[in-house]
Amino acid sequence: MEIRTVEIDTIQVISILEDRLSENHLEEFEQVISPVLSKSPWIIFDMRYLKFFDSSVGQLLLRFTQQQNSKHGEIVFYGLNDAISAIFRLNQINRNSKIFYARKECLDYFRKKMKIRI
Repeated sequence: MEIRTVEIDTIQVISILEDRLSENHLEEFEQVISPVLSKSPWIIFDMRYLKFFDSSVGQLLLRFTQQQNSKHGEIVFYGLNDAISAIFRLNQINRNSKIFYARKECLDYFRKKMKIRI
């Protein structure tokens, strides 16, 4: 599984470089993502390359967002195509997370939140 992570201003940016994720990828996906979630309360998922994922991956993403929210953190997403947006609505991920068009919008959102907390 190809995933790239980078830290920008204490914000973790996770780029999923796969075009499809399914139940077959769940264990590996969780093993790769879970340590990143513990590094920062602020997480950005780059979904530009992902064309499809099934509902089991959607449920895992929902669980990740709920975990971060319970730790007073947040996960936001950007780069969703129409199919991914539909799965987000189906799994109600969009109710627990903000969705942006570009990484800069996500970074600006978190930077503003960080200033408010100081």
